[in-house]
Amino acid sequence: KISWKIYLKNKCGGNMIKKFTVGILTNNRNDMLDETLMSIKLHNSLEGIDILLLDNGSCQITQIENQKIAHKYNLKYIYNDVDNCLSLNEKIEKGHNKLICELLKTKADTFCILEDDWKCVGKIPLDACRKFLYDNLDIGQIRIRDFRYDDSFYGGSSLNFVNLKKIKFNKKEFVNGIEFDIAEMHWVNSCQIIRRDSLEYMSTEIHSEMKKMQYFYEIFPKNAQLKPGIFYHIGPQRIRKDLRAKGLFVNENISQN
Repeated sequence: KISWKIYLKNKCGGNMIKKFTVGILTNNRNDMLDETLMSIKLHNSLEGIDILLLDNGSCQITQIENQKIAHKYNLKYIYNDVDNCLSLNEKIEKGHNKLICELLKTKADTFCILEDDWKCVGKIPLDACRKFLYDNLDIGQIRIRDFRYDDSFYGGSSLNFVNLKKIKFNKKEFVNGIEFDIAEMHWVNSCQIIRRDSLEYMSTEIHSEMKKMQYFYEIFPKNAQLKPGIFYHIGPQRIRKDLRAKGLFVNENISQN
């Protein structure tokens, strides 16, 4: 742990980030993808920001639509051929591993990792995130997803999936007026901002998300949550609304994030 932190300090040296790349994983949900990209463009100037779209095994018709969307938003499109015999979770894990590899091929210093169903609801405060990450080398990632951890309809999971303890934010830090809450949190595959040095550490052959959580937690037990929330999860919201309309979703105290 100490050697890794020394490595980060020597390599980063507190330098500011010069290039920023957003990586988005998608699979057969071009309507959500278009909504997500439109929301990012609506709230952010995208000046100096590159976007990489990883199509994780979409059907041929959706591939064509995704390529049109990539052209529409002027972003790089990469198709990831995934074995159809794999389970959904295995496909997602392979997709995220491939996305990490493709992001690290770029010259970016810091990355925002998303999936196609995370809608942007505000400006991503890049300058504040840059300064925060390079002033806090012991923090591996900044979560930018739904910021409530209360297991409610729009909230996120309240548990740290590695130590199975309740997530408690007991430290705050403000950068350029932006609030960052710090707590012991596990790795999340998507809706996060992470510097190259941290992501390089996750580029090893770690396949399952749970193993990533455990591996990352050994080095970076403390991570940050950006407030207010910048993205919310479109998919579960739509699904729950449909279920509620049918009278099938009655328990609001279920975490879907």
